[in-house]
Amino acid sequence: MKSPPSLSFVQVNDVLDSWMILQTMPNYADKFGVLLLRNFFDMYPDAVSLFSFRDPKATIDPEEFFQSRRFLLHTKLMMRAFCGAIDMLGPDLEILRETISGIGRTHKKYGLTKQHYSFMELALIDTLQELLGDRFTQNQKMAWEKCWKLISYTMQHGNC
Repeated sequence: MKSPPSLSFVQVNDVLDSWMILQTMPNYADKFGVLLLRNFFDMYPDAVSLFSFRDPKATIDPEEFFQSRRFLLHTKLMMRAFCGAIDMLGPDLEILRETISGIGRTHKKYGLTKQHYSFMELALIDTLQELLGDRFTQNQKMAWEKCWKLISYTMQHGNC
């Protein structure tokens, strides 16, 4: 197994700087979470079947699905974990790795694969670009990509 990704001090600052810009937006967590999952499902529609908030027997209009109470609740829970992970970024990533490792074990039970994590990285970058626009720099983009690699690696492989 290859060694887990790490983040430099500059990369952590780039992630945190862009995250602080997002936090100035009204209802940023709700907007970010909904848009992130919309982007993910647009790229990988089959992944909807893996989510516990989806009724597998129901054929539902996508707009109705994205406005459903279960989807919005899942988005809030996801954003609570995501915001918590961003808050744990710093010189010592051990607490972040321990927390993310536990979340990864839960997601593994649902059948998430490496491909799902790759699509989520693309959705994450698209979401940041859409919400931040020209305030999202190339350095920040690269830092977020590296941050997601750390998160996804730890979720898939545990705390190494």
